[in-house]
Amino acid sequence: MDMNSLFQDLKQVSDQPPVIPAGDYNAVVVGWEIDQVQTQDGQTREVLRIALVFQNNPSVVLTDNTTPLDGQSAEYSIFLPDERDKSIPAKYGRGTMYDVSLRKLKRFFKACGVDPAQYPSIEQALDACRDSQVMVRVANGTTEDGLLYDRITAIL
Repeated sequence: MDMNSLFQDLKQVSDQPPVIPAGDYNAVVVGWEIDQVQTQDGQTREVLRIALVFQNNPSVVLTDNTTPLDGQSAEYSIFLPDERDKSIPAKYGRGTMYDVSLRKLKRFFKACGVDPAQYPSIEQALDACRDSQVMVRVANGTTEDGLLYDRITAIL
């Protein structure tokens, strides 16, 4: 790459990438995968990652005031229930972390209009959620170095 071109690009790029403003927006489920992650306490956990694309939000733009929200992709993650969670009290509310995971899964299926009991496996129920229109809640936060970020906190 030409160093002058690189220098021009560097002058034009913002330190802060555009983010989604906090609020509730329409999105469509485009896929899912089950992944393994390492938790802070060193344990391996399974997490359901739900891929979303924002649609039908015609007047919403990102924080740069030019990039439309529609067409942007995002991910929502749910820790899958684990037997170990049955003995861990929930951070907020009543019940255990196991109960929290089950409720999040149940709310996701309800938002998609899918009854998982109608399918022989969880994978088939998740496949039935593809192309479902859902409402998602986006929140904003600030990183340790002062950058604004967005994340989906719920599928409603």
